Amino acid sequence: PINAPVLSDLGVFYHEAGRQREAVARTRQAVALEPFNWYFYHQLGRALKGENDLQGAADAESRACELGRSQQPCAALAIGLLQLGRDAEARAQAARAKAMPDSLAGTYNLACFWALAGDRDQALQFLRSSYGIGPGAAWIASDPDLASLHGDPEFEALIEEMKRRFENLGKSGS
Repeated sequence: PINAPVLSDLGVFYHEAGRQREAVARTRQAVALEPFNWYFYHQLGRALKGENDLQGAADAESRACELGRSQQPCAALAIGLLQLGRDAEARAQAARAKAMPDSLAGTYNLACFWALAGDRDQALQFLRSSYGIGPGAAWIASDPDLASLHGDPEFEALIEEMKRRFENLGKSGS
């Protein structure tokens, strides 16, 4: 397909299937077709992170943040900077993202940032904020960015609450 959104979606599917080289290739095509679409750069950052190209991922997230000027890509950039060992820059970026209007993915990314940074209380605060915006998802329990919270009683209780809420949404929609 020569359609940027379809190529981006293919990149997401390949990423989720663990086929990172194909994810990067398709997402790069989407970026080439629509070079001012922040979301495509964000997806490219995710794919590059999947290939362990942390610098490339941070560069893509930086462009996504610059173009999107929203919490989701800017918080993802903070994660990327932290993973590169650029702690002071990462914390400054997280503070900028926190000051932006909250979004489901943005507050979730900030929860991941603070979990990776070792601040349990901030991580749980942002995870609760994310949960307040949307239903959450069962896969949160296995997100490696939240590994430092695994086994924490508050985290486990929040995961159970999210699962119940998600199940109830499914029941009410049938």
